[in-house]
Amino acid sequence: MKPSGVRFGIRSKLIFSFGFIIVLLALVSATAYISLKQVDTEVNELLDSYIEFARLSRDTEKKLARLQVSEKELLLKYSLEGIDSALKTGDRARRTINAVRDNLNAMLGLSVDSTTRRKVSETISAVEAYEKNLAGLEESLRQNLPEENTAGSRLEATGKTIEGPPGEGLNDSFGKIGLALSQGTDSARKKAGKAREQMAEQSRNTKIIILCITAGAVLLALIFATRISGGITQQ
Repeated sequence: MKPSGVRFGIRSKLIFSFGFIIVLLALVSATAYISLKQVDTEVNELLDSYIEFARLSRDTEKKLARLQVSEKELLLKYSLEGIDSALKTGDRARRTINAVRDNLNAMLGLSVDSTTRRKVSETISAVEAYEKNLAGLEESLRQNLPEENTAGSRLEATGKTIEGPPGEGLNDSFGKIGLALSQGTDSARKKAGKAREQMAEQSRNTKIIILCITAGAVLLALIFATRISGGITQQ
């Protein structure tokens, strides 16, 4: 009966030792997979956010370029064709403003840093001020509408509107829009570069941790195997 017990003990120890090594290697593999997967997910989400931010920023700049001439076009339409044509120009400008606002709100929905988010909020405030000034210009043209309603009289009324009381005009509001958007884009670009560096560093640290865990697992496996082999040799 004693030899049978010895054989059973050896078999159990071998199974346990190999199982222990397999578990260690499985833990190392799982840790490596989870860590690298996490880094990859964070990098992809971050890059996707800033790529989409850049796309929205370019599209917004194109719309702002069209919006910049709205004031001159509105006054020109008023002088040549009358108040109705000018108001249609204002409506088109307002649709562009709404499209710009939609882009900016979409930017706020992205995973960007707080500085960039604040600049986008400032841009939205500047857009709202621009829209308010546009409405004020239209109201001023209505109030100065001449009775004879000729091109010459409308041109004179346009001059009175331009020479009205000083205050923040469309060009001033537009300048604030462009400045805030530019600052937000620059901030996003810098943060994206810094984020790439941080992700690269995190990836290197993860690899070092994985190598350390692997070395520790191999060392434990060697120690455990040595002890088990010593016990088997004695038996």
